Amino acid sequence: MLRTLALLLAAAILPAQPPSNWQAATTLPGLDMKGLTLAQQKVVLTILRDSTCPCGCPMQLAQCRVEDPACSQSLTLSTLVLEAAANKTAPEIRKLLADSALVKAGTQRDRILLDPVSINILGAPFKGPANAKITIVEFSDFQCPFCVKA
Repeated sequence: MLRTLALLLAAAILPAQPPSNWQAATTLPGLDMKGLTLAQQKVVLTILRDSTCPCGCPMQLAQCRVEDPACSQSLTLSTLVLEAAANKTAPEIRKLLADSALVKAGTQRDRILLDPVSINILGAPFKGPANAKITIVEFSDFQCPFCVKA
């Protein structure tokens, strides 16, 4: 009991760590901007601060680099922006970022259901009425090691 009280008192007295200021950071974990001019570095940082990370977190790319340096998607896209900054303009970099497969996959992540796929089930074995309103198709590929186990 006394130990718990001491821990609570210490937690109340010790100041909390200030949050990382990713919006003012001039360097980001995992990115080496030494080969870029100051103007190019500013473009990189501006784009990374404005672009959403597609990993599913609610953060911008720069914020994700600072607060979750282990995020591979923010590192990949930040590196893409960094490498493009050497010979592309800001609008070209933004287009390159928007056209990347990671960003496109991230925009599809929030869809609950994808577009329905039509599967030909003519002649396939079935259970239940043939004229059911909804048809559930179970597909198994028995050469797939995971399907074989199921």
